[in-house]
Amino acid sequence: MNNNIEVLNYCAHAIDGLRTDAEIIRRVMPLSAFAYSRLCGLLERSVKFILPNRCELLDLGELKQSHLDRVKLPYPVVAFEAPWEDRGDLRPIGGMRQAAATKRIALCWEADPNYELLPGMNSMIAKFPSGGIFVLPIFWGPEFVSWTVGMGGMFFPYGSDITVVGQDAHPVSKIFKEAMIGAGRVSGKSPAYNAVPFIVLPELFAHRTVELGSQDRAFAQIAIDASDEMYMLIQACSVIDRANATTMDVAAPEMLNKKREAKGKQPFFSYKVLQLAEGHQKNTESSLEARTLAPEHTIVEAICGGSP
Repeated sequence: MNNNIEVLNYCAHAIDGLRTDAEIIRRVMPLSAFAYSRLCGLLERSVKFILPNRCELLDLGELKQSHLDRVKLPYPVVAFEAPWEDRGDLRPIGGMRQAAATKRIALCWEADPNYELLPGMNSMIAKFPSGGIFVLPIFWGPEFVSWTVGMGGMFFPYGSDITVVGQDAHPVSKIFKEAMIGAGRVSGKSPAYNAVPFIVLPELFAHRTVELGSQDRAFAQIAIDASDEMYMLIQACSVIDRANATTMDVAAPEMLNKKREAKGKQPFFSYKVLQLAEGHQKNTESSLEARTLAPEHTIVEAICGGSP
């Protein structure tokens, strides 16, 4: 096992940034400012995991039903942090410009009244009696030099089955699939999983709807922007309860936190680090090297039947 763990502290830095930004946008984007404040609360309450670069824990190869069956949060609110070294491919996806995001947080929480981010958000789970997980991307990039919240995220319902995005799919699914194929991220036969886009920043969503020409395209952008974070969730859940995986706890730094508190900054948090057995890591690294040369395999399909 590797004991030389680099603590990322993304959540603490993100909270500091979001609290500042909430005050800046409060007058012109009051609903988004409210969401920022609630997000800071969820980030504080979350159990935080450090993942390797680009969350390359396993070679999933092609997405399988067994991977989806393992998607279950170990705690009600989890923040998966991972550095994201840019491979240099930032081509537009479906005409939507992409920007480098080198630090990633996948904030995930159970569909539960105790963890409802915005009033009414849990109403969508009426369709899914087994519940599910909300996944929201929060990221930092050198272009903006700040922590940014995704316009929305994806709700993953428990019990999702592998599917294929067909001709009768929801328009959001079709737009997403065509965009990802055009960018070389997936093939036309790539398997998919069901997920529903949700809005976190209403004012930004309204603005992007006008820019993109339709709500369906704006929802498709949410799916595109959250695709890596969905992949983080599936990857982490695929290994978190395996026999060859262990979790190492890293305590918060007491002395450094006293200095941060004195400056009015968010104290750093404790972390859990997922580690795989050495032999398994070697096998995984060789297979991952092959995978990085191939397109991603995951497509998101929005649930049909009305607007997401």
